[in-house]
Amino acid sequence: MTRSSVRTLVAWLLLAGTALAWGSSAGDGPSAVDVIFESGDIALAGTLTLPAGAGPHPALVTITGSGPQDRDNAHPSIPGYRPFAWLAEHLQELGVAVLRFDERGVGESQGAFEGATSADFALDAEAAMRFLREHRAIDPDRVGLLGHSEGSLIAAMIAARNPDVAFVISLAGSSVDGFTLMRNQIENLAFSQAPSEAFAELIVQAEIRAMELTMAEDWEALEEHLFETYRAQFEMLPEEARPPADQIEPLALQTAQTEAEGRYRDPWFRYFLRHDPGQDWRRVTVPVLALFAEHDLQVDPGLNREPLARALERAGNDAASIVTLGRANHLFLEIETGGVLEYPDLEMAFAPGFLELVGEWLEVNVLP
Repeated sequence: MTRSSVRTLVAWLLLAGTALAWGSSAGDGPSAVDVIFESGDIALAGTLTLPAGAGPHPALVTITGSGPQDRDNAHPSIPGYRPFAWLAEHLQELGVAVLRFDERGVGESQGAFEGATSADFALDAEAAMRFLREHRAIDPDRVGLLGHSEGSLIAAMIAARNPDVAFVISLAGSSVDGFTLMRNQIENLAFSQAPSEAFAELIVQAEIRAMELTMAEDWEALEEHLFETYRAQFEMLPEEARPPADQIEPLALQTAQTEAEGRYRDPWFRYFLRHDPGQDWRRVTVPVLALFAEHDLQVDPGLNREPLARALERAGNDAASIVTLGRANHLFLEIETGGVLEYPDLEMAFAPGFLELVGEWLEVNVLP
């Protein structure tokens, strides 16, 4: 069988899968069906959760955070964390359909994750919206977006340009440019985890300089900077954790080369540093619920809440609610200390009040 015939066969199978999902999705009781839809020439796979009744139902597309994420927004280092599956189950009971999907190159979705940017992921989320709006059980005038972290940035990007977006729910979303966000994030994480204040300061200053060189695309200077940084970091480690003296320079060089190529030259990272979601929020006029977490070290509400409020005010958006949830972290899990290292040890459930906030807002702004 030739490559072209294989592609033809795959296309027919995808169409058959889509038709099967459509045919089995409507009914009297709640249901969850696997679906396939296309974003350009990429087939994306997901799960559509439908409430009881024939509809048409309001619906939302979930948009995952940064890094390769499956439809549940799960994280391999945090067993049992499946926030989008939890949301879909809860919203199904309220009468809201949810389409969650594997990112390109992840799970059952085709395409390549590597090399894609937030702009590419926005195209995929728009394709998910089109799929929902054409579904016979969905009200096309009540299809919105729910994004977590980077997913919120993507939701703003789409809502600013696409009049079909009916509402937006932003979870721990940024409203400042990526460089500013990353600088704040590295400060929060370094000073909360580094073995000493001097070590934390070294990490912060080194990362700021690395991001500056990345934006300037001075790759030779970046690699030299990273080499010097990692060598200094290895030498500052406690003796029991420090590499042997004759291995510090080779290890620093190898780490610098790996990081320069794998992180800093990544198209996603370069796009993220330059992108300012505040410019998008200034054009979002549909109802918005923005939830921040009080103990979020990654998307700090102290940095992002007020710029978001100003951007929505500038848009003339009088249907926006911005809430900071207490005792919650970036994942909207209830905290113990607030540090990121405790994530896997926390109870795998949304922090108290989270589901109620989302549900009550939808009942007022979407369900009527």
